[in-house]
Amino acid sequence: MADEARRGKRGPKPIAGRKSQTFRLPEDHHAAYEEAARREGLPLGDYLARELALRHQFAVPEYIVRRQRRALATRSAQQELPISA
Repeated sequence: MADEARRGKRGPKPIAGRKSQTFRLPEDHHAAYEEAARREGLPLGDYLARELALRHQFAVPEYIVRRQRRALATRSAQQELPISA
């Protein structure tokens, strides 16, 4: 049934086994969380899901591990070139 509903749709296949949750963050925390997520190479939602999993002693979801590995590999492959006059 799910495959039939996706027929003709573009883009990546959705990740199964997740539930959407909307919640509010204190304004003065948001920038710190965004920056931490950026440093880790993750979208904010993935960063928060990872931190909650770690805090509650759950395994970090594999899709988050893969995304973070890809982001870190990309970052390490990109080298800054010195600026010369």
